[in-house]
Amino acid sequence: MAHPRFKEIVESLVVLHVKKSADYGSEDNPLGNINAATRLGVTPFTGVALRLQDKFARLESYVKKGKLHNEGVEDTLRDIAVYAIIGLITLEEGKLTPPERIIRKPHIPKKPTKEKAHDQNEGETGITYHCAGCSQPLKTIDARKRTTVTGETKYYCNPCYELYIKGANKNNP
Repeated sequence: MAHPRFKEIVESLVVLHVKKSADYGSEDNPLGNINAATRLGVTPFTGVALRLQDKFARLESYVKKGKLHNEGVEDTLRDIAVYAIIGLITLEEGKLTPPERIIRKPHIPKKPTKEKAHDQNEGETGITYHCAGCSQPLKTIDARKRTTVTGETKYYCNPCYELYIKGANKNNP
């Protein structure tokens, strides 16, 4: 048997979601603000995860300081509950991303490009590649080369290589 307040609180969350959706979404796209995360190069699921992180930071501040200045702890907990439900919706709709992308800077993967670059320190001209994970320029000596199953060659910086390649193969020796 559920706590008597549980149903009341869940029903109040529906009312809260409907009110806020009127400001952020539209009839044909009630999660418009959540789906807009794709304009920043992240998925709606990642957008929800980031919003939840903000709310958990606020909750942590309340636990440490015993007060909040701009929003009550009850509002924060309600927002967390609503974002968790929206997270489930984005998960069901397939608008998710691998967990490791949540901690990486947002980016839209690009094919590696070559460009001539001049290394100021060594006085040498060489080829610069761009990391397929984070798009940062790489000197040839720093690039980690990877050939995909489709035969495409990709280059990664060391952190992205560790994250995407070694991390993916952790359970596959």
